[in-house]
Amino acid sequence: MEKNENKNIVFERSLRYKKSTGDFGEYFIMHWLNKRNFEVVLIDYVGIDLIAHNKNLNKSYGISVKTRLRWTKEKESNPIMVRTSQIKLIEQACEYYSLIPTFGLVKDDNESGNLEFWLLPYFETLKINNYKVPQRLAIKMTPKYIEQYKKICLFHLILKKEIEE
Repeated sequence: MEKNENKNIVFERSLRYKKSTGDFGEYFIMHWLNKRNFEVVLIDYVGIDLIAHNKNLNKSYGISVKTRLRWTKEKESNPIMVRTSQIKLIEQACEYYSLIPTFGLVKDDNESGNLEFWLLPYFETLKINNYKVPQRLAIKMTPKYIEQYKKICLFHLILKKEIEE
């Protein structure tokens, strides 16, 4: 178990922390898109986690969900890493099923307490991050890159933490 100290409270991560974090991101995106007239299914397929169809636009998306819930010892600007093998699988799955490849990012911010969600076009995200085969993709999370994501995103949502008194 990993430990983290925050405001004189010591708590530990569960052994299932990574699994539950990933599940949270997938279900959060699925719920949010369902509320916005998308038909969404959670799938167990290599490369993509969700298939979402927008009935109004008649477009279907293959979404690879990346969820990052950080501890205070980790920098908020640390990138979200995607293995080279996973990049290929995302592209293959979307090509096979005629889907638009998309990244769904879910990120919490330890400093503000906000939870952010982006739905980003896949190829534009690769371009912004200067992805070159065969390296791993680092989806950078610095303010400079976040501003670029806001320009290309299909959706961006920020859930703000309630102010403590």
